[in-house]
Amino acid sequence: MDRAQVAAMQKAGNTHGLIEALHDPDEYIRAAAADALGGFADPRVAEALETVKFCDPTLRVKRAASYAHSRVVERIRTREEQS
Repeated sequence: MDRAQVAAMQKAGNTHGLIEALHDPDEYIRAAAADALGGFADPRVAEALETVKFCDPTLRVKRAASYAHSRVVERIRTREEQS
C-alpha cells in the first residue's frame, strides 16, 4: 500500500480500508491512515484509533492515532449535540 491509496480511500470515505491500513507493515502508511481517519465521525473509527494509540509499536503512529482519535471523538460529540 502507498500514500496515494490511503488518500484515495479517504476521499472515497472508505473507513473500512483505512482501518485495515492501520495494520500495514509500514509505519508511515499506518500514520497516514490514522490521520485520514481523523475526518470521520464514526464510533468504529474511534474504537480502532483508540486501540492503535495504545498498542502500536511506533511512537509516530501512536501520536497520529491519538490526535486523530481526539478529532473523531469531537466530531461524534458535535454530531450528537446537533441531533
